[in-house]
Amino acid sequence: MARENKVPVMWDFLSTNPNCSVKEISVAASVGRAYADRIIKEWVRKRFVLVTEKGRGRRPTRFSVCGDNKPSFDSLGKTKRQYKKTIHQKLWNNMKISTFFTFNSLIGPIQGNKNTAKKLVLKLEAADYVRCVFKAKNSLQKNRYQLIRDTGRLVPIIHSNGCWDQNEKKLYPYKVSDLSSHHSGEEAHHDLAG
Repeated sequence: MARENKVPVMWDFLSTNPNCSVKEISVAASVGRAYADRIIKEWVRKRFVLVTEKGRGRRPTRFSVCGDNKPSFDSLGKTKRQYKKTIHQKLWNNMKISTFFTFNSLIGPIQGNKNTAKKLVLKLEAADYVRCVFKAKNSLQKNRYQLIRDTGRLVPIIHSNGCWDQNEKKLYPYKVSDLSSHHSGEEAHHDLAG
């Protein structure tokens, strides 16, 4: 049995035997002490487990389960990572869903900041991920954009020299002409349009 399959065994032992040490958990689950220690530290960090007695001298540190909070395991027994989506990731997901979008249409469903959406879209435009398909001619109109380079599920990371594509593991540099026009933001599009 692979040691990844032992993680649920470790959790079950800890759940049924409060106030136990890493050594007791590793023996019960038939895993090495270093591996058990690493898993327990992860659970403490994620607040699934708490330290009930700090170790002193020869007495080991003791642990217990924190209430009903329980880690979820995949089919191999590994603890599943639970990612928290960033605002940029949520905006990227909305771009992928929408055929055309404005800054306001991107932030509507996620209750984000318009300036954050604007900065991301303009940087992605400068790196040829997004293109402006309609330039506003007056203040009543809004620029409309379209995602033209959908490389995968992860949002490109904005850097000073370009966008790092996490999906392709590649840097897409900014076009110099686009960056200079974006210093004034959406107003630059008004100037270009008319």
